[in-house]
Amino acid sequence: APEEEQRRFAKDYLKALLKEFKGDLGKALAAYNGGPGMVKKILKDDSLALPKETADYLRKALEINLITQDEIFKLFPTPPRKPKR
Repeated sequence: APEEEQRRFAKDYLKALLKEFKGDLGKALAAYNGGPGMVKKILKDDSLALPKETADYLRKALEINLITQDEIFKLFPTPPRKPKR
């Protein structure tokens, strides 16, 4: 059935992302939603922020207790805001 294949693909993809991000669930979930390249780019440049869609995805994961709020903030701290003039 197509649903079973989709679930198996999703599970295998998340397992691969967990391996790529050394078991870090927050990074793996962000990569599952936004792509591993996006996550790596943000981790290299702390002036970048998660896209809204990915931040919302992680917020939903937080709501169902897949990940803790502290884990999210450690992974993707809020970038410093430019001072207003």
